[in-house]
Amino acid sequence: MRLHLALRRLVEALWPELAARTHIPHKARVVAVRSEAGVAGPPGACRYSVDLEPLTPEGQPDPHRPFLKDVPLDVPWVGHGRGVYALPEVGAIVRVAYYDGNPAYPYVDGVLSEGKAVARVEAGEYLVQLDADTWVRLRPDGEIYAQAAPGVHLRLKPDGTVELYGTAVVRVDAPRVELAGGGPPVARVGDPVQVGGAIGQIIGGSAKVYSG
Repeated sequence: MRLHLALRRLVEALWPELAARTHIPHKARVVAVRSEAGVAGPPGACRYSVDLEPLTPEGQPDPHRPFLKDVPLDVPWVGHGRGVYALPEVGAIVRVAYYDGNPAYPYVDGVLSEGKAVARVEAGEYLVQLDADTWVRLRPDGEIYAQAAPGVHLRLKPDGTVELYGTAVVRVDAPRVELAGGGPPVARVGDPVQVGGAIGQIIGGSAKVYSG
């Protein structure tokens, strides 16, 4: 027994991460989320971070691990001033790891889907979804398909076709609107018109199209 304890102390002295169990990732529950703009550290402040309650593999609170405060969050595909920004919610389950197994340097290795409703995604498709009614899909064939509300759809097809469905109003605010493809200018109510040798004025048109 003494030899066993001596060997254990020696191993823990050489590899302290084994005693702290920081050499392997573990689950945790988000209990607080922080976000602020600026240049992320180190050096300097951690801009995105969470407070975490460690969990067992079964998802129960782990009494043998300490509470983790201000654990950094990464930004996927980050660049200077650009990236995909979506912070986990309070209650989300994440995977935590440690740089070099050092308990002083934890980080969120991933946000898990446990307990969350997930959307169907086709092979080769990219989906950005705010909720079940608001999303953008990049189809494998190159089509961009967006929904802003139930029944309100925008489709940009690879052949150049643009389809817009379900909107009450389509508003274009520009000093000049050009319709490509040729054809005569578009006339409005009030514009002059010549019929035979007489010049008159357009007094009516479609009730579906207005211009300011």
